Amino acid sequence: MRFLKKLKSRAFQAKLAVQNLNQHLPFIKDKTCILVDSVDELLREIRFSSPNTSFRPYRATYDSSGTIKLPAVPQPYVANNMENTLEELMKVVPKACALWTECQKEGLETYLADPKHNLSVAGHPLAELFRAFVKPYLEGYVLDIGCGTQDVPYYLSHHPLEYIAGIDPLPPTETHPFAFSQALAERLPWPDDTFHRVTVATSLDHMILLDQAFNEVKRVLKPGGFFIAWVGFLPKAAPYDPYSPDLKRIDPCHIFHFDRRGFEKVIKDHFDIQHCYEVFYQKEKEIFDCFYLLSPKKNVSK
Repeated sequence: MRFLKKLKSRAFQAKLAVQNLNQHLPFIKDKTCILVDSVDELLREIRFSSPNTSFRPYRATYDSSGTIKLPAVPQPYVANNMENTLEELMKVVPKACALWTECQKEGLETYLADPKHNLSVAGHPLAELFRAFVKPYLEGYVLDIGCGTQDVPYYLSHHPLEYIAGIDPLPPTETHPFAFSQALAERLPWPDDTFHRVTVATSLDHMILLDQAFNEVKRVLKPGGFFIAWVGFLPKAAPYDPYSPDLKRIDPCHIFHFDRRGFEKVIKDHFDIQHCYEVFYQKEKEIFDCFYLLSPKKNVSK
């Protein structure tokens, strides 16, 4: 009976995701971008393409309505471990760290000047779509990497705040109502096997050492957990080499961008791609954004 209740609940959440996409697709089309996959395909894949155990691979207790009952997410080790992490990274990739620091200073000004187009807030068209993509998979403790300076990322606004944790190198302009650390993904301030889900929205191209950050994500994910990522692309972007002596900023806020082929080559060393949804921009005839559901590779240690 409980198993059937879970399946019905999952199908209902999938229908809600489709409704959300239906609501926002006309608006997205006006902005010259559409979701390649049809909403019918989204519903079919969310409901049937993954093994049943993928959705609740951990032990949990439920109340009478079938809602997960968990204590609040653990607090981070320290309120701010960013300085220590930067000091460690500086010994390995000093030039990348120096350029990254410059980008952070200019980035804060950009985010504050135009939050609707630079942060995941209500009204940001792609944040609306990512919220619909995330919702069916969101369960248990969630760590959001690059949670932004706003109070709550829009794509997590429907999840219980006591189950959310977040990190960002920038100080918040609004108080985060969840466990927060001003920290870097290269050194996450939580123990192994803490989170059921890790999310990231357009923040992977702000990392310094990608391999170290991905290893940290795998470390803090519980067995059976998922990494859910929204990644933006710049077609034909050069591969990122943080050790290069010729490294330089490519715009005021970035030292690199991802090309899709290059990103998927890097990510497949650490994760298996379970689902991918593409955002296709009609005017440019290019895919500039993808949403990924990723699972840690079983043959790669944390």
